[in-house]
Amino acid sequence: MKHRKHQNTFEDTMEAIEGIIETIDMDKPIRLSDIEKKANVTMTSAIKEATIMILRKYGIRYTK
Repeated sequence: MKHRKHQNTFEDTMEAIEGIIETIDMDKPIRLSDIEKKANVTMTSAIKEATIMILRKYGIRYTK
């Protein structure tokens, strides 16, 4: 039986990003590129929009 490599889904990616966002200091703005590097993902437009929504949910300032 062959095993497939686990592919990251959008949901998996967003869970990882939200986990990173939860650890961010709310007093300092963060760059989206920093989140991209920490999560080891490519920021597609959908991922970027969802990341911004999560940042706003937590009240964290960000820069593009």
